[in-house]
Order: sequence, then structure tokens, then C-alpha cells
Amino acid sequence: MNTALRLLVQHPILTRTLVATITLVSLVGIAKLRFDDDHLSIIRAQDESFRNLLRSFETFGSEERDFLVVVSGDDLLTRAPFDALRRLDNELRRVEGLAVVISLFDARRPMKPGQLLAPVVPNAIVDEAHRDRIRDRLLAHPLVAGRLLSDDAETALFFATVDGNDPIEVEHAEALRDSIRRAIVDAALPSDIDARITGLPAIRADIVNALVRNQALYAAIGVAVALLAALLIYRRIGAVAALGLGPGLGVIWTFGLMGLGGQTINVVNSAVLPALLAIGLSDSLHINERVVLARRQGRSSNDAMTTALHDLIVPCALTSVTTAIGFGSLVVSDLALVRAFGATCALGTIAVFVATILATAATANLSSGSRLLSEMGRPDAARIIAFMTRRARLIVTAASVLCVSLIVVALGLRPDTRMRENLPLGSESELAMELLDREFGGGSFARGVVRWPEAVELESPRLAEVLQAMESVIEEAAGGSAAGRTLSVRDVVHAVSGAPTVAIRKSALAFAPRHIVRRLITERGRSAVVQFPVEDLGTRANAPLFSRIEQGFADLQTSHPGFEISLTGLHVVQGHNTDRLVNTLVHSLVLAVPLMLVVVAIGLRSVRLTVAAILPNLLPPALLAAGLVVSGTPLDLTAVIALTVALGIGIDDTIHFLAHYQKARARGLTLDAALGATWSRLFAIVITTTILLVVAFGATVLGDFEPIRRFGVLLCCALIAALIADLFVLPACVAVAYVNEHGLEDQPGPD
Repeated sequence: MNTALRLLVQHPILTRTLVATITLVSLVGIAKLRFDDDHLSIIRAQDESFRNLLRSFETFGSEERDFLVVVSGDDLLTRAPFDALRRLDNELRRVEGLAVVISLFDARRPMKPGQLLAPVVPNAIVDEAHRDRIRDRLLAHPLVAGRLLSDDAETALFFATVDGNDPIEVEHAEALRDSIRRAIVDAALPSDIDARITGLPAIRADIVNALVRNQALYAAIGVAVALLAALLIYRRIGAVAALGLGPGLGVIWTFGLMGLGGQTINVVNSAVLPALLAIGLSDSLHINERVVLARRQGRSSNDAMTTALHDLIVPCALTSVTTAIGFGSLVVSDLALVRAFGATCALGTIAVFVATILATAATANLSSGSRLLSEMGRPDAARIIAFMTRRARLIVTAASVLCVSLIVVALGLRPDTRMRENLPLGSESELAMELLDREFGGGSFARGVVRWPEAVELESPRLAEVLQAMESVIEEAAGGSAAGRTLSVRDVVHAVSGAPTVAIRKSALAFAPRHIVRRLITERGRSAVVQFPVEDLGTRANAPLFSRIEQGFADLQTSHPGFEISLTGLHVVQGHNTDRLVNTLVHSLVLAVPLMLVVVAIGLRSVRLTVAAILPNLLPPALLAAGLVVSGTPLDLTAVIALTVALGIGIDDTIHFLAHYQKARARGLTLDAALGATWSRLFAIVITTTILLVVAFGATVLGDFEPIRRFGVLLCCALIAALIADLFVLPACVAVAYVNEHGLEDQPGPD
């Protein structure tokens, strides 16, 4: 290995050529990299629940082509606001690229013999008494009340469906949204009326725009961290390249691999950039510290670099492998998004390690400064270590009791997540969806789907009876909430005929808007839906509602042989996936811990040091998990990933500490002397690397996505806890491992 390292250092042209080649290939991959605008990616899984959702989308259509314009103000049915709504309706219908616009102005009065369906809202309103009659009709209309107009008449909803059948590209969605905005402006709404645009096309555009902003922000902050760290610590420009080049190249290589592998940047893996920069900066800092020390001893730049790489390549490789294992444990998830995140971070960690080694070797002739970080503000290590070794058993016992207590508290964690958290914070779409939740009981719908046997006709009383029973199941399960406001083809028949009816009449459906009927029933596919709004309260809060409905559907299917009845929808699938997802990730985390310890044991060739590393590295995730319980924060996807990443990154400083201690013991130092030398040498480095990690991950709180912001906060807390554990619990654990039952220190040397 020493020969290979010396070859890399002494032949910089060869090394730089290799680095340049890999970088050029990576740039080709980056050119292919795209931002993910798939709204289903957060719940996409290989299970029956998700397949049922896709089938319902294929049969009845999804909301992927629907823009929603949410208009709010004081009593929209008074004269000025109502006239403004009519102008907006007219302007929206003029927007090129929109196939259908649905609003309260599409409402029709019940059919009368020999007459066409007359609009509820005529072209002219005679007087206020006439307006009051129109208000009453709208607020009682089965297709308007609570669907296109809120019960208090302060919020109106316009559906604008995009023309065509091809998938909508983000650029097209942006252009259409701009056209809709111009229509809103041209409608000259009064100042006290707000109009916001949402719907899946707008949401996708908001997500992509936010991802682009976040990547630029994280990159800028990462570069700033590297520059400041190099200048403040070593005070030389050459140190900037020596410290930041490797991590920067590692990130480029990782994104190149993503592009070449067909992956995309999404809400979850947008945090990869600061994570990988932080990991690479930590290794660079350790290597550069060792280079400075070797130069102090009078060695040439090439010899100093070779010595540094020889001394630290094993610890750095161990930290990379263990961190990659922590990330890699996520690949067992059922969610494609999480699997891709775990694989990307695992490969990225290795890429950053290789890039850091190669870039460091290629810049051996650059000055890395003359200051030693370990000399900056170093406390009295001997006194601190003596205190810890004398009370080692007490410290370890107390830490063990604390760890067990935290784990017991952490058992109270319960899975939960919300769909709206995946929208950019403060975006127009997010605010509009919040308003839809509040005024209409939800901005998204769940669907009860029924498929009837071939022997049953569309107008059969049996089918109508099942649909009515499904509506009753949902209404009873909702218990008076907005979720009980069902919509089915029966409501369409009611709107056309003017009276509630059980029968489904083709003659009535012939007069109803075809685009509405197609979303509720298909005679050829022998399927129909009963849809209802779902407020984004979280999977845990909505689970009892869905459970009651699914049980009612199961009983209904039993009493009606031949009918297939199921429940689906975005919130339903998310609820099904959350518990299984979190449990799977927790199990993968549990499996990752022993695997990481095996790698540490092999790398350090010491069982005792590996055992000593267990408690300090269990404390941070245990503290983090218990903190989630105490703060009332649910165990969601973000929290589980943060726990996994914290474990992988948190063990890095532990490995460097144990490797340094092991070498000190091999030189014949006593237990206290070896611990003191290690603690003294690594104190400032460990603190500095933790600060770099906290700053890098802390940058995520400036992003647009709540899950990523929470991810950053959780990781920062875990890293600070890991710092405390490594500085004050790990030395005590090592002392206990190397002092026998008689209180006598084992002899120095290999285990």
C-alpha cells in the first residue's frame, strides 16, 4: 500500500490525469441529471396498495392534468366579488392549452320535460332577491356545495384541466401557470380577494424550482464552509485547494454517477450534497493535520503527504465504509425513493473518499499551512483523562443506564407523516392546499372503488344499492367530518334529475358533463368510484378513518358476492406504506449496527476497541429518538433516515480516536498516556469536524422543504451528542476495556 501511495504522490501528472478523466466522465453524467417532479415518488413502492392506486388512476384519471385556482374573500356571492368570479371564469376559458374549466358557473338546474338544462347562474341577475335565490340554489347544489363553493361562500374553486393526453412537462406546466396568472390579473379581482394556483402540475413546477434553488444554496454554503475552514485554520490560500478539492470532486463524481445511472434529484436526496461535502471535509482535515505535523518534522512535501496518507488511509477507509453501511442499510426499504437515497449516499461516500485521497495526493506540492489545529485552544488533557480513567466504571455505568433509559423512552415513537410536508414551504401551492384542507376538508381525494360482475348492468338496482351502501360506510366512518361529503355518479344523477335517487339512469348521465362522468364511472370497465376529501392531518390521525372504511367495505363485499370493493388514494397508500416503511428501516438500522462493528473490528484488529465503541455510538441515536418522543415529533421517513445517517457519520470520529489510541499504545505508552495523547491531538480536530458537519447540515434549514429542514436539525443534534460521547464517554469505555478486574492496567501492545 505504501508503494501505491508513494506512486500517487510522486507522479502527480499521472494522478491528476486520473482525476481529470473521472471528472470529465462525471460531467457527462451531470449533463444527463434531471430534477424529479414525480409527485408519486414519495410513496412509490412494489406492493398491492400502490398498484391499486395506479389502476384507479388509469381507469378514472388522476389529478395530474388539473390546475386548481382557489379564490377566497368575504362572501363571494355578494355583487362585486361575484362579478369578479364571473370575469375570472371567462378569462380562464380563454387560456390556450386548457381543455376544460369547471366552476360554480357550470352548475345546471334540474332537467324539466322538453327543456335543456338551464344554468343555476343566469347571465343577468335582476335584483338582490334574485341573487339570494341563486345563492340558495348554489349552496344546495349537489355538485357545487362543499365542492366548488365552501359552506360559508368565502372560498370558490376552479378546476382547469390541461388539453391532451401526453405527460405534462414542467416547462409546459410553468407556461400554463403563467397564462393562468395572467388570466387572474385580467379578471381584475378586487383587492380583498385572493386567488392562488395549485394542483399537481403547479406542485410539480414548485418542487422542481425549489430543488434547483436548494442545490445552488447547498453548493454555495458548502464551498463557503471549505474556504472559511481552510483560511481560518491554516491561513493560506494553498490550503483551500488541499482541504476542499477532494470533497468537491467527490460530490461531482457522485452526481455524475447519479446522472449516468439514470437517477434524478428529488426531495429526499437533495440533502446528499451537504452530507457528502461534510464527510469529505472531515477526512481532508485529518489528512492535512497530519501533513502539517510531518512538515514540522522537516520532511519534504511529498514525504509528508505519503506519511499522512499511509497513517490515515485505513482510518479514513473505515469511516467511509461504516458510513456507507449506514446509508446502504436504507436499500432494504420498499420505497424506491429511499432505496435510491441510500444507494446514492453509500456510493457517494466511497466516491468522496477516493476523490479525497487522489486529490490530496495530486496537490502534495501545495502548502497546507504551518499551523497545527491541535495546538489551538487545547485543554489540559492529562488532568481530564486522569479524572475519566479513575471514574471509568462509574462513567460507563451511568452512560449505560442513560442509554437504556433513552431506548425505553424511544419505544414510544409512532410512525406518522403528512403529504403537504413534501411541498416547498410558503409556496403558492402549499398555501392553497392548506386553504383547501380548511375549507373543503382536503385538497386531495380518497376513492372507494367498486368493480361489478359481468352479469350486472349499469342500471341494475344491485349496483346502485352497492354505491349507496359505500356512501353510507364512508359517511358513518367520517362521523360528521368533511370526509363524509362523498361524490359518486349518484350525485350526478341527482343534479340532473333534481331529486335524490338510488337508480343510475343512462338517460340522466347523457345530459351530464362527460368529463365528470368519466371520473366517476366506466361502463366498459365495469367500475365506479365513490370519492371523498381527505384532510392532510397525517397518516396516524387518518388511519382510524381508513380502517373503519376498509372494514365496512370488507363487510359490504361479503354481503354482495361478485362485487370487488376497495379503498385507495394518495393518503390511503401513504398510510399503508408508512408503518411498514418505518419498521423496515428500523430493522435495517438494527442490522447495520453489528455489520458496522464487524468492519471496525476487522479494520482495527481489536475486539476490545470495537466493544468500547458500542456505547458512545448508541447514545446519540438513542438520545435523538428519545428527544423525538419528548418533543412530540413523529417517527417519519425523515427521522429514520436521520437516525441512520447519524449512526454512520457519528462513528467517524470514534474510529479516528481509536486508531490514534491504538498506535500510541503500540509505541509503549501507558493507558493514561495513550488516551491523553489521543485526546490532546484530536480534541480540536473532532470539535472542528463536528462544527463543519453541523454547519453543512445546518444549511438545510435554509431550504424549502420541511422534511429536509427537519433532517438537518435532527442530524445537527445527533452530531453534537456524538461529539460529547466521543470526548467524554469513549475514553472511559476504553479504560474499562483495558483495566482488568483487579484494577490493574493491561500491558501495552497489540490485543
